[in-house]
Amino acid sequence: VIGGGGAVSEARTMLEQAVVLFEQANALSDRRDQIDKMREVLAEAQLKEQNIEDERMGIVAMQKAKELWDGGMLKEALQQGEIARAKLGSFSDERLEHLDGMVAKIKGELEM
Repeated sequence: VIGGGGAVSEARTMLEQAVVLFEQANALSDRRDQIDKMREVLAEAQLKEQNIEDERMGIVAMQKAKELWDGGMLKEALQQGEIARAKLGSFSDERLEHLDGMVAKIKGELEM
C-alpha cells in the first residue's frame, strides 16, 4: 500500500481546503448580514431625516400662511396652509390641530 499514502495526503489537503472555504463562506455570510443591518439603519436614518425636513418645511409654510393671512392675502394663505398640511400630515399634535383650525378660518373668510 505504498501509493495509498499519497491519496490519503491528497484527500487530507482537499478536506483542509474545504474547511477553509467553508469558513470563508461563513465569514461572507456574516458580512452580508452586517451589510443588510447597516442598510436597514441607513434607511431608518434617511426616513427620520426626511421626516425632520418635512416637519421643518411644514412649520415654515404654516408661518408663511399666518403672515399672508394677517396681510389679507387669503388665497395665498390658504395655499401655504395646504402645503403645511401636506408636510405635517404624518404628525399628530397640537400644531396640526392649530393648522386645521387656521385653514378652516381662512376658507370661511374666503367664502364671505
